[in-house]
Amino acid sequence: MNPTTSRWLKLLAIPLAAVLVLSACGGDDETETDGGGGGGDTAAGTVNVSGSSTVAPISTRVAELFEESGAEATVNVDGPGTGDGFVVFCEGDADVTGASRAIKEEEIASCEEAGVEFIELEVAIDGLAVLTNPANSVECLSFADMYALVGPESQGFATWADGQEIAT
Repeated sequence: MNPTTSRWLKLLAIPLAAVLVLSACGGDDETETDGGGGGGDTAAGTVNVSGSSTVAPISTRVAELFEESGAEATVNVDGPGTGDGFVVFCEGDADVTGASRAIKEEEIASCEEAGVEFIELEVAIDGLAVLTNPANSVECLSFADMYALVGPESQGFATWADGQEIAT
C-alpha cells in the first residue's frame, strides 16, 4: 500500500472507529463495557454496519483495524446498497450505515418514526471512472449517453455510438 493510501485510510478510520466505539458502548442488551457499566476502556458486543457496496470496503477495513486494536466487539459489515442500508438502519437492525449519498427526507422520516437518531459524518467521496478499450473510438460521453448504455433500457447496443443516438 502506498503512503498516501495508508494516510487516507488512517484519516477515514478515525470517525468510523469513533462511531463503532460509541455504538459498541451503547446501552442495549447485547452491548457491555468493563462490567461496571461506567464506560471502561474495552468495548464489547456486536456492531452491525450496513449500506453502500462502494463504502463497504472502507467499513470493512476500519472494522478490521478496530478489532485489531484489541476491542472485544464483533463488527459485521454488509453492503446491500445505500437505500437498503438505510432501511436496515432505520428499522434499528444496524448501528451504522455507510451511504454513498446523503440521507433522503423519506429516510429521515422513517428513522424518526422508528425512534432512530443519527449523525451524518462524511468520511469519503465516491468516484466513478468510465474506461474503454483503446481500440474504441470514444471521445466524449455525456451522462445521458452513459445512462442509455447501462441504464434499464440498455439492451441491444452494438457500439458506443448507439448510446449517443438513443440519448439525443
